[in-house]
Amino acid sequence: PVPYGRTVTGEPLSAGGETFAQGVGVHSRTRLTYDLGRRYATFRAVAGLARSAGDTGSAEFAVEVDGRE
Repeated sequence: PVPYGRTVTGEPLSAGGETFAQGVGVHSRTRLTYDLGRRYATFRAVAGLARSAGDTGSAEFAVEVDGRE
């Protein structure tokens, strides 16, 4: 299960020094798919790595909407 509002280790979600009450925390190599049913005109997200990734952590983030990245 994907933890909502927390990291996979149970910590609060944060990125760039800001903490977020909403969002999902996932392990690496995770793919999430949401069917929004064309109910929204915009999508906004912040992506980041957990502090536990340290200086050697890296990731690629991509968002695909209606078949386009």
